[in-house]
Amino acid sequence: MKDKLFFYYLLISTLMISLMNLMFTNQAYAQNLCSSPEAELNGFKFLTPSEGCGPMTVEIEATKPEYSDVKYIYTYNGEGADQLSALAPTESTTYNYFKEKVSTEYTILQYGKNANGNTFYSCKNVTIKASEEPFFTSSACNNSQLQIIIPDSSINNFDYFEVDWDDGSNSHQTFKDFSLPLVLSKNYPPKDQRNISITGKYIIPNNSCDVTVKKTISMKAGENYPNIDTLEIIDDNMISLSFSGAADQIYSVYRRNSGTTYDFNNFSYQLKPGKHLLNVRLDSQYCFTLFRSFGCMETSGEVCTTNLDSIEYSVEGNSLNWTAHPKTSSVYFGPGLPDSKTTDASQELLIDKNTIETRSLKLVESNYLDPYINCSDSDSICYQIISNIKGFSRGSDSIPFSSISKSQKRCMSFSSLKPSLISSVLATVADAKTIVYFSPSNWSWEAKMFYLNDTSLLALDSTETLLPFATDYDSLESYSVSYIDVCNRISENSPRIKTTFLYLKDNKTLSWKVNNPFYPDTVRYLELISLEPNDDSENLIQTFDNIEHNSFPIEKIGDFDSRNRFFLKVYSSDKRMSQSNTISIPAKLKLFIPDVFTPNYDGINDEFKVFGNFENLKFFEIKIINRNGKTVFEAQNPKEYWDGKINNEPVPSGIYFFIINLEDFKGIKDQFVGSLLLIN
Repeated sequence: MKDKLFFYYLLISTLMISLMNLMFTNQAYAQNLCSSPEAELNGFKFLTPSEGCGPMTVEIEATKPEYSDVKYIYTYNGEGADQLSALAPTESTTYNYFKEKVSTEYTILQYGKNANGNTFYSCKNVTIKASEEPFFTSSACNNSQLQIIIPDSSINNFDYFEVDWDDGSNSHQTFKDFSLPLVLSKNYPPKDQRNISITGKYIIPNNSCDVTVKKTISMKAGENYPNIDTLEIIDDNMISLSFSGAADQIYSVYRRNSGTTYDFNNFSYQLKPGKHLLNVRLDSQYCFTLFRSFGCMETSGEVCTTNLDSIEYSVEGNSLNWTAHPKTSSVYFGPGLPDSKTTDASQELLIDKNTIETRSLKLVESNYLDPYINCSDSDSICYQIISNIKGFSRGSDSIPFSSISKSQKRCMSFSSLKPSLISSVLATVADAKTIVYFSPSNWSWEAKMFYLNDTSLLALDSTETLLPFATDYDSLESYSVSYIDVCNRISENSPRIKTTFLYLKDNKTLSWKVNNPFYPDTVRYLELISLEPNDDSENLIQTFDNIEHNSFPIEKIGDFDSRNRFFLKVYSSDKRMSQSNTISIPAKLKLFIPDVFTPNYDGINDEFKVFGNFENLKFFEIKIINRNGKTVFEAQNPKEYWDGKINNEPVPSGIYFFIINLEDFKGIKDQFVGSLLLIN
């Protein structure tokens, strides 16, 4: 069975591979007819050169007059036979190629019917050389030293160059054996300007593609003195540095923090002219300058970052604050005159409202309030600070420079704004209710409604004022506060808060669970408090600096005569106070039973009463019997008393007996039996 499965697998795999090969073969034929089985060599010949510079006219001639229905496509690019009709085939044997910025190779496709009536294809190539002016950069010094650099670029894809140095020799210097970049230097007698021409040449038979560029170059600094063109903050960790200078040359880039100086013994980067992304954490303002050791030493002007620090939102508008570019500064690479000097830095604020409208404002300060907003505005608004810096570089040569420093682009959208959190919340217990106090946030828009939310984030209550919320006490419940502002934006819920829960454990210990009833603070310490039964005055039992401590034995409090109440005061680090729930603990039962009373109505000891603290009793019963076992008094209220009568008639003096049965709320039963003396 396994052998059969393997055979089927092998058969299917072979068929799939064959099918794929067939598909690729057909695709290859479809993609390039010049290499198809129907392709023939030399179906036509060139009557004009097949290589040259555009604009160039190419003329061809068919070499096999017996072929019929012959057509040509002069810009064939590998299309299939079914696509040829869409490529504007022509019977014309001439074609004009345009001027090209880079050397480009074209394919001419000839097709038709051969002598046997079968389709044939024949191809030849045409090369149109770039005819753009050669590109070069120049650096100069002291009116006598010149450096020319022909960079490695597709524009400079010539076979060789000729340079006219304007040195009075009326001759050209030819450079054939070279590689790009080509760095050329020349020393002259002093002169303010030199007229330099460079000719790019191709080696093409019977066709001249010479292209010459001429420049008048200042011999003070040349045309390509280093300059920081743009310094832009991309985000908090990246900036874009774009600078120009001599092509393909390495420049030392120095960086300093605002308030510090450059360390010219240690460069920060070595870069070629162009645009570079640099990883820089923008924890301060950074400044940059360039240096290249050529001739008189090339030093650029200084450019510093412009950081749009913040946008604060309010009903008055968007308040912008930024770190402005220094208006003046100097850079010294050595003693003497400054190597560069910033003389002015103007700033401009670009305000782009959802690409629909753009405003530009000239500003002097480093802050601005943009009032151009309202609640109904759902479009995004973007801000960017543009600083235009001007000055002079290279000491006494006073070579002018201009640069741009761009801040990061900061955008905001009202539809995505979220009001900030409530600034503070406190939960406490009072009169068997949880009271939640709160303070508004620093959100600039006014709050029109506040909400108290339970654990499931359902709104329990709402208010338009800052009055506290009150809800029935629930030891399991936690709360948060949120609000909606005048623009109907809903804030996030504050972190959840919960009061501390105090309870009696095993009828022996006051225990508690410390929850954090504060935001944004935390619990600092606790106080255990008892309340006097008569006047509710407070007594401090103990302070707990260690909030991990969560119990206190009742026996340490001692005996108390009546039901006692306890609660915790919980203090935050900023001295706010929250109370826990209050629990009541019955006092230990104490009874006083008189052994004699005199019901003679003299106002002294006329009644038989049982004295004690009865708060923790669930059941009370007293019976008084005479010597004959007859009940003369009974009651189930400990506050009732016997006046020494039965059926409203005084009983005789003598010895009587009492039986008291008790049961407390814990289910503990007790009985007191004794005698008393009644004297009339």
